[in-house]
Amino acid sequence: MIDLSSQVAGRALGALALGAVLGAVLTPVAIRLAYARGWLAHPRVDRWHTRTVALMGGIAIIAAFLIASLVVGAFHGPLALIVPTGAIALLVLGFIDDRRGMGPAPKLAVELVIAAAVVAAGLRFAPAAPAFVSVPLTVLWIIGVTNALNLLDNMDGLAGGTGAAIAG
Repeated sequence: MIDLSSQVAGRALGALALGAVLGAVLTPVAIRLAYARGWLAHPRVDRWHTRTVALMGGIAIIAAFLIASLVVGAFHGPLALIVPTGAIALLVLGFIDDRRGMGPAPKLAVELVIAAAVVAAGLRFAPAAPAFVSVPLTVLWIIGVTNALNLLDNMDGLAGGTGAAIAG
């Protein structure tokens, strides 16, 4: 089991600062790419935007997270593979959902697999708590944060800004 507080705490500020700078630099690049590729969300009743906006902002968010995590060495052991792989899997899931649309069941299934892999790699909320407490809490947290950010993605820039605040 991995104790997050002892392993990541010393690197968190550096990763946050680097991730913020990278996110600020990469987001306009992702927006230009989205417009060039036609990855756009047009105004609809279930969205807040009143003009066409670029999709795929997650590309900049995930790239900034992965680069910052790699540079500061945020993850070690099995987490060094599992966390980036899970982040990329969530990016692909979001890409498919933005382009084609997906129902909640397949999205939840992928999120459960990713959360289970992270837990199997040893990352747990409340690592001192018994597994019957820490495992479900960790899975619920990963899936909850993932879906909360996805639900916030109905306004241009809201998911990225909220993600930065959560990281802080």
